[in-house]
Amino acid sequence: TGEVALAYDELNSAMRGAQNAGLLALVLVAVVLFMALRSAGAVLTVLLSLIFGLLLTAAFATMAVGHLNLISIAFAVLYIGLGVDYAIHFLLRHEELRKSNRPVSETLYKAGGDTGQALLICAITTAIGFYAFMPTTYQGVAELGLISGTGMLISFLITMTLITSLQKYYTTK
Repeated sequence: TGEVALAYDELNSAMRGAQNAGLLALVLVAVVLFMALRSAGAVLTVLLSLIFGLLLTAAFATMAVGHLNLISIAFAVLYIGLGVDYAIHFLLRHEELRKSNRPVSETLYKAGGDTGQALLICAITTAIGFYAFMPTTYQGVAELGLISGTGMLISFLITMTLITSLQKYYTTK
């Protein structure tokens, strides 16, 4: 009993809720991706990249902040919802280029060139929006801004590297 026990219970409850929300978001994103991309390889590529990006963002949070609080644990759902956008834009451009029957490596390179600059600008502006939370005096919101903003930049890097590699692997199989 007491304040420490209540705080511990509250954090555990929030962590379970965030975990359930993250899993639900991942499942719903997978369904939408399959309807949009109609390729199990592309869906798997995006899901693996989202999971890897979440792990990298959590690693960053551990190094930069050292802990998660009741608000900053929401970064996972935010990451899934916003991070998938970069992958979708890249993969749809890649699929559009694939219709010309060019080699996969060439279309991936061209898709990166066509979408890379726009996706980078989107990642930077989204990160700035999250970083704008940092000057607040409420520590949980400030930490959420730092974690989520950096997560968007990580998502961009994952899109331009890991997704490209995985898509080349799944497209040539």
